Amino acid sequence: MGGYSLAMQSVPSTVHGATSNQYMWGGFRYKASAAFNVTGAYYDNDNTTAGKNGRKDIAILGISYSLSKSTELYADIDYTHFTGGYVTNATLNPSLHSKQTGFSFGMSHFF
Repeated sequence: MGGYSLAMQSVPSTVHGATSNQYMWGGFRYKASAAFNVTGAYYDNDNTTAGKNGRKDIAILGISYSLSKSTELYADIDYTHFTGGYVTNATLNPSLHSKQTGFSFGMSHFF
């Protein structure tokens, strides 16, 4: 899987400039067995607003195990790296840290 997007937009006259968002992403899903799946993805966002550049890179790895046709267990780990303007933008990066790691796990039941 993969994709690319480029979004250009004008910003308010008080900011003077334009915003450019370039997104690229790719990923895979591998069915290791009838019950076990592995999923991975990488996302890249390069943003320029009024001459200030910032970048956000995200890598995700997930696994899932089907207990039945309607119930599965899952676990994910993701790593995000911010550079440039993304590091200090509290709206896009509330923690204001340049690197973040997240974990999730749980059970899903489909009705």
